[in-house]
Amino acid sequence: ILTMNAKATSIFLCLLLVCIACKEVPGKSQVDPSASEAKEKSKDKDSKKGLKLSPLDTVKLSEVERLYDVSVASQELALEMELKEISGLSFDQVNNQFLANNDEEGVIYHLDLKGNIVKKDDFEKDGDYEGIEKVGDDIVVTKSNGNLYFYNDAAPETIKVKTDLNEKNDIEGLAYDPNHELLLMACKGATLHEKKSKHEKSIYAYNLKLDVLHEEPFLTMQDAVHLSYVEYHMGDIDAEEKKSFHKRVKDFAPSGLAINPVNRDIYVISARGSIAVVYDMDHHFQDILFFDEELIPQPEGICFSPSGDLYVSTEGVKHDAKIFKFSKI
Repeated sequence: ILTMNAKATSIFLCLLLVCIACKEVPGKSQVDPSASEAKEKSKDKDSKKGLKLSPLDTVKLSEVERLYDVSVASQELALEMELKEISGLSFDQVNNQFLANNDEEGVIYHLDLKGNIVKKDDFEKDGDYEGIEKVGDDIVVTKSNGNLYFYNDAAPETIKVKTDLNEKNDIEGLAYDPNHELLLMACKGATLHEKKSKHEKSIYAYNLKLDVLHEEPFLTMQDAVHLSYVEYHMGDIDAEEKKSFHKRVKDFAPSGLAINPVNRDIYVISARGSIAVVYDMDHHFQDILFFDEELIPQPEGICFSPSGDLYVSTEGVKHDAKIFKFSKI
């Protein structure tokens, strides 16, 4: 009988311990299924509001040193009628001149620092030409279909190089990176292996050593990153102004690019929205510059002087085409 009572007591104690273990532990709350479900719905709601944007490092952004005040131009150069459709712009530091082209004729224009045409070179038949760069003894012009034209004034002769880019990529910018012997080509249209891309734009690199275009993008610029900058990192601006900035950023489509010789940052301008986005050579986003849309309605060309002054050309819309100089702060 004593043995049976002992067994019964043991069983009772075991059941009691199990019951205690199953109860809520003091200091901790039970998971409420309805609360968890509400939290998930809240997340979905935030995503639909557009709050699920690419995060930016606020400390890094606060440390970015803006080199230019684009609200005030230090010089304004009116261009001749031949350059009303100016497309590419480059700085020839050997001759201390500008190089330019329009998007209709196979002509290279040499301009003095006042914007006057001092020389013209016919390098190819008429076509949709965009960016221009000086590379050693050659002047390189890119066509919107991805072709590169190397013009040597001493010969004179033009060598055409066909890349893997084509019309759907719509090349609208060219920059030379002498440190790595690369020609950077900005796509206004789709990326290399896609039919279209609405939410990002890419830059590809043509390797001058190997005479080959790298298939992977040199730099990919995402709308989400640019929108995040406006949403979270711009100063106190009212709702209407923020809405306007959002629209300008969403319209971003490269029309020109250049490498700043001071810090080697990459500046990519967009005729749509009249802005320039800035990335460093490690492909980190740095800044967005908003130009005065009345002053610079259609920026197509961009270059830097050796000392780092910024030059931006705009097509003639209501007035003559112009080049604006923004001195380094």
